[in-house]
Amino acid sequence: MTLRGYWKRTTNYEFWPFWLFYIPAYFYYFFLAIKSRSILYFTKLNPGMNFGGAILSSKIEMLSQLPDRLIPKTILIDHSYSFRIINKRRLTRNIAFPIIAKPENAERGKGVHKLECESELKNFVKKIKHQTYLIQEFVSYPIELGILIHKTKSGDLHITYICEKSFCSVTGNGKSSLGDLILTDFRVAHRISYFKAKYKNEWNNVLPKGKTVTIEPIGNHNLGTRFCNANHRINKDIYKWLKGFTLTYADLQENTEQTIPL
Repeated sequence: MTLRGYWKRTTNYEFWPFWLFYIPAYFYYFFLAIKSRSILYFTKLNPGMNFGGAILSSKIEMLSQLPDRLIPKTILIDHSYSFRIINKRRLTRNIAFPIIAKPENAERGKGVHKLECESELKNFVKKIKHQTYLIQEFVSYPIELGILIHKTKSGDLHITYICEKSFCSVTGNGKSSLGDLILTDFRVAHRISYFKAKYKNEWNNVLPKGKTVTIEPIGNHNLGTRFCNANHRINKDIYKWLKGFTLTYADLQENTEQTIPL
């Protein structure tokens, strides 16, 4: 990491360790725990997830509460499955490459991989140790949004925040190599060895002027993704879409086959 990159990461609170950044929140948490008389009061926020989605959440359990048409094609695997069995299940579900492999219980993008072909899947299977994974079709859309909503006392939906993911990318100037452009990006300066291995064949290639390459398709802050405020996207149309899309947890439990208009 360059001195400039180190300075930017040190002085920007975005890159501070989460335990340090959230010190004020710990005190407020205990205040609210005493006030609500429950140490796990926050788990009531999302009743459809284990512990409210804060810890130990099962991805497959959450996905199973939604109609199939709204989720990527998915298969569940663990370390006892051979490559032959996994690949057969992939073909049975018509899941084409590239695919996404992600741990069933991990959080914050840990252990997520994009696999481009059968040989990469085979190598990945060899490395699985005592973990359960999801294998999913890769979904590529122009933008990815996270919408935080809640219901008011009157039952109306209210959007608190919209977060838009900006995946880590570099733009060529016609002079610098792909490796040089990555080295000068302070957002990923701490993961140079990872990117050198990933782009070992393209590392020294000069990127044409104006050409933008997304160097990391996984929406992980640790891999350079920015999480941007997208509240400017809030309008009447998105509220209309949400009213048609959103079901209560009780509705989902009662009829998991119900379709949701988009």
